[in-house]
Order: sequence, then structure tokens, then C-alpha cells
Amino acid sequence: MRALRLAAPAAALCAALLCGCYSFSQTVLPSHLKTVVIPPAKNLTYQASMGDKLTQRIQELFRKEAPGLRQINSQGQSQFDMTLKSYTNQPHKYSSSGTVDEYVVNVVVDVEFRDLVKDETIYKGTGLRGAGVYSVASGESEELHGQTRALEEIQQLIVNNALSGW
Repeated sequence: MRALRLAAPAAALCAALLCGCYSFSQTVLPSHLKTVVIPPAKNLTYQASMGDKLTQRIQELFRKEAPGLRQINSQGQSQFDMTLKSYTNQPHKYSSSGTVDEYVVNVVVDVEFRDLVKDETIYKGTGLRGAGVYSVASGESEELHGQTRALEEIQQLIVNNALSGW
């Protein structure tokens, strides 16, 4: 009887581990891909530097999350394209006297990661939204604080949605 009580949890644990292994293998980056091209982001906003910042963040993301995928400038086996669709910086929170205490930077990005060898889409994210709040009341008087936080959110969305199995 005691053996049966121990066998059931052990069998459940093995089944869970096997299911986990199977689902993990379905999200792993294809082994035939060794290189990626990350062209500059298309920037459809009035913030000229945000396209460059987005590109740098995505390159950083690939170095960290997919170190086996070498970044090159052209003719890669895969390509990661980005379009910065919108950018806003607006008041977020007001003080009791009516002055702005916090602002929020919002960015919307479309991304597509393609396997050029098999001509397949590995990941496509449309309308990814990142928000970055910065506090004037705490001395963060520059929009740059909000931009950094918004881009960090975009990076996290890509990791959660596309790269989590790498």
C-alpha cells in the first residue's frame, strides 16, 4: 500500500517533466539558424532617436537571450525586423495643486522574426506596447527615463512571447 502511495506522485512527476520537455522543445530556436540580421528599426514617429534606441535594445536582447545566434549585417539565415509605430509622452499623474507629478512615455512596436532558410515566420508581434513612467516630483525631469523604461517593457514582451524557450 505504501509503495502505491509513493508510486502515484512519482508517476505524476515524471509525466509533468516529460510534458515540460516536449513543450520546451517546440519553442527552441531552430538548430539550423546560426546568424541573424537586425536592420535598423523603421521609425514612423517624430522621435528620431527612438528607432536607434529600439534597434540597440533588440541587439542587446539577442546577445543575452540567443548568444549562439551571431549578429551580422547582411545575408543572414534569419532576420528580425521592427517598426516603431507610435510614440507619446503625456501627463500621467497630477499633484493636488494641479501640476504634473508624473509623465508616461508610450511606444507601440511591430516585430517580425523570420527564418530566411525555410521562409517561415518564427515570431510576429503586432502592437506590442511599452509604457515608461517618470516622476518629475522625484527629480526625473527628462523624458529619457520614460523612454528607457518603455523600451525595457518592449524587450520583456519579446522575451515572454518569443524567446522564452531559447
